[in-house]
Amino acid sequence: METIRKIRLALSKGMSIREAAKKFTVSRNTVRKVQRSGETSFVYRRKEWHYPALEGYIDILETLLAANADAAPSKRRTVLSLYEELQGHGYPGSYSAVLRYAGKWNAERVSLSKVYVPLTFSKGEAFQFDWSEEEVEIGGAVVSVCVAHFRLCHSRMSFLVAYPLQRMEMLLDAHVQAHNFFGGLCQRGIYDNLRSVVTKIGKGKERDYNRRFLECSSHYLFEIEACTPDCGWEKGQVERQIQSLRKRFFTPRASFSSFDDLNGHLRSRAIGYAKTTAHPEMREKSIYAVFEEEREFLVKTALAFDCGIALEVRVSPQCLVNFDRNRYSVPCAYANKSVQLRFYAGHVRFYAGGRLIAEHGRIFERDKTLCDPFHYLPVLERKPGALRNGRPFREWALPPGLQSMRGILENMPGGDRQFVGILFAIPQYGEEAVNVACELALEAGLTSKDAVLNILCRATEETVPRDIAPPEHLRLLHPPKANCAGYERLLGACHGS
Repeated sequence: METIRKIRLALSKGMSIREAAKKFTVSRNTVRKVQRSGETSFVYRRKEWHYPALEGYIDILETLLAANADAAPSKRRTVLSLYEELQGHGYPGSYSAVLRYAGKWNAERVSLSKVYVPLTFSKGEAFQFDWSEEEVEIGGAVVSVCVAHFRLCHSRMSFLVAYPLQRMEMLLDAHVQAHNFFGGLCQRGIYDNLRSVVTKIGKGKERDYNRRFLECSSHYLFEIEACTPDCGWEKGQVERQIQSLRKRFFTPRASFSSFDDLNGHLRSRAIGYAKTTAHPEMREKSIYAVFEEEREFLVKTALAFDCGIALEVRVSPQCLVNFDRNRYSVPCAYANKSVQLRFYAGHVRFYAGGRLIAEHGRIFERDKTLCDPFHYLPVLERKPGALRNGRPFREWALPPGLQSMRGILENMPGGDRQFVGILFAIPQYGEEAVNVACELALEAGLTSKDAVLNILCRATEETVPRDIAPPEHLRLLHPPKANCAGYERLLGACHGS
């Protein structure tokens, strides 16, 4: 390129072709080519490739290349592997010739799977969904979280919500959260062939969908569309969103106190990103401005979908239910009985006879036990000694007054039974009132159940009103006047007799 530049400059200043060829040590034809073509650089391109060593083996090589191209991406072979197989057929040539021919063959073979058609969507027509795994710090520990991504195809508005796992209940809860965030959902949802969405893949677009997910789509009135396997470009918007927002929202690694803190951060960042980013097609408007126009076309549902998954479970003699490698307590009245468990993304509930009997926050670790001490109070009445070593009561965080009373009664004969009697007052009077009664009893030097219950009764008994006047409609309009004449007549009659 430098030589061509010098030749062009020399010719422009009047130097002859002969002088330029002699000065720059090139042929006159080269100088003429520079002068006539006007090119600033020359690249040699072979017009026709020759493969003398491959003659007689080209048909075999093309058969191997065609079979390799039709195989799944994970099962395709390298050109070196094809070269070694070709050697088994007697090929005596080099690997470089096979590599050049394979490159030429692949370049000439048009793959329609790599040709894309630009898509456009009307307002409220469709949204796309996908999962991603991100690394964050929650509560001081580095964990991998699963992030549900939603993308409105028309406005490009995004919504993200993080969960500890990719489960059906998390998927359903994500749709509830997305409906509340967007103010509705589109008429159609585009998904991968997730196990929680698709139970069986048929020919073409035929799918058998998960029954529980069909209930969700029926509640929010959107159609389910599953992509062709290994065709992620059918939901390319959300695929690109995962890559772009990962760099914006999760790089560098962020720290949060809880999942609620993380999801609040993602919600605010998604809104901020939409307000400051121009729409890719309507450049004069932001993504959020287009979303405001699309919002009125979304399908809205007044009632939230119940995203719990129901199971029939058996309660153990210890009033515990095993679920997901952890144990949760229920009231002791349901020991050795069957109850209904409904588990959600963040909590679990237990029902019996259609009535809620217990609720716990969900544990995502393993081999943990979560007990509510009040579930075991009736057992304590018959077994007060369990107050000392029972798992539900060992780490029971009681208010200061109750904790002080417990510490004193533990060292007294029959103190466990006395303290159990105090605990039985909590469901009736409330924990705060019983705690205040214990503090008042301790100030008075009293350490017994009767003293605490006496204070509770006196504090809650109704005072008799002082005004006992009759109501207005029972009052006398004309009060009677004193008249002793009748009494005198009675006395006179008595004396006369």
